[in-house]
Amino acid sequence: MFYKLLINIPPEADKFNMEESKNYLIILPIVLLVIGLVVGYFFGVKVGDKQGRAALLAEQEAAAEKALEEAKEAANPFSKEDQTVNPFKEDYQNPFSGTNNPFSQ
Repeated sequence: MFYKLLINIPPEADKFNMEESKNYLIILPIVLLVIGLVVGYFFGVKVGDKQGRAALLAEQEAAAEKALEEAKEAANPFSKEDQTVNPFKEDYQNPFSGTNNPFSQ
């Protein structure tokens, strides 16, 4: 009651108004819900954005490494075992096989 001495409040203002309290009971939860949604959205976006960027960077790095390995495999002709390196290997004939070579003795 000490505050009444400092501020001129009429005595009718102390009476409890049931209609105003009903309005506050309806408005207050709505306002708190809106504030909670806004705060949750901004914090959720920050966290989700960081996680999303990290996942995207990891996926891009893995794809780049895979592409690099595939390029290395494609560029190296000696890595393929099924491909013959020398296409004339089967058709090779020694030109000195039927002659008398003085140096082969």
